[in-house]
Amino acid sequence: MPNCRRKCFEMGVKIVQPTLGKLKVDQGRISVEVFIDKTHSQNTVLNYTLNSKKAKNGNLESNTPRSIGDTTARTDAELTQKRSTEKDENRNIEHMSKSETEQNDSSNSQSPPDLRKYVFMSRADSRVVFDLDFPVPGTYVLDIEGRTLGEKGGHNTESVLCQFKFSCNKCSSHDERFPLPDTPEIGWGPTPHCMRYGVRPASHGYGHIYILPRETVKIRFDYTGKYEFKTHIISMNSSINTEKMATCRISPNKLTVEVNVPDEGHYALKLFAKKEVDSDFINVINYMLIFDQKNAEKYDKRMMRERLSKATENGTEQEVEEALKNFEFYRVPDQGEIQKAKRKLKYFESRRGSVTDNSSLFVSQI
Repeated sequence: MPNCRRKCFEMGVKIVQPTLGKLKVDQGRISVEVFIDKTHSQNTVLNYTLNSKKAKNGNLESNTPRSIGDTTARTDAELTQKRSTEKDENRNIEHMSKSETEQNDSSNSQSPPDLRKYVFMSRADSRVVFDLDFPVPGTYVLDIEGRTLGEKGGHNTESVLCQFKFSCNKCSSHDERFPLPDTPEIGWGPTPHCMRYGVRPASHGYGHIYILPRETVKIRFDYTGKYEFKTHIISMNSSINTEKMATCRISPNKLTVEVNVPDEGHYALKLFAKKEVDSDFINVINYMLIFDQKNAEKYDKRMMRERLSKATENGTEQEVEEALKNFEFYRVPDQGEIQKAKRKLKYFESRRGSVTDNSSLFVSQI
């Protein structure tokens, strides 16, 4: 079992996967998925710290110190409990050999200083996923941290909720491995910050967006009140001018962000909002934009699946029909989306019939 603290359960956080606290990673990538129950999901904010470890005098010692913003104080009792848990885990784990450990310790000396850029934390509703892409073979420790937003008596300071240890023996190829262009504190995708500020995503409910060549991506939001908006795009290639890549189109209670990227790569799109009474802009949501010419066809089908799912969830009848037509025409593998879309179309049809019947009844009464 993962090394979970009492606060993990108090804040309604449940570990979905992996079910073990210490794992061997063969391909350099692994995902940690957690679920926040409904009573806590609107107030609980998660963060993370990824450290590499090396052996020194028989004890594990951090090779990448925490930044100030990630520092979490621990009591002596917590540290004692942590050491005890580590001993129990080390005693029970048999799949990591001594030679592998020595190899990992040596590899960690090449680890980049900012490991946060190798963790993609995205959120959709009550589900939070941490996608880890280890830069070099070695031993790593992931701390999942959490705090409560604006709740008196809650966990207002960030505390470690759960810990995982990974032994990475082999990494993915250099072409597939990349650091994130940015590591926003609020993570990627819809978060409580976005919802509590009154800005609601209407088209893209996940933290990543796959872009096709020569395609304009339109990201739609709903909001209530008077706002100012601005965007900021960050590229891994510093020579690319990102100033004109995104534009905001504002209509009453609706915002559309149109994005065009010129070259392959990974881009961070950050949206900032400012209410009429605010003095500064606040980062409310972030998206990772992925433009990969080689995998364009694969991403195309992912985008079609995402569009159909979003249209079925909160789109118009015309949007559902168009998304379903493309989904079936290009033979995107069905994972239940077609049945849900057809049920939504039947709902629209029955609602039209109900309106017609009521209109006929009103005319007959006249």
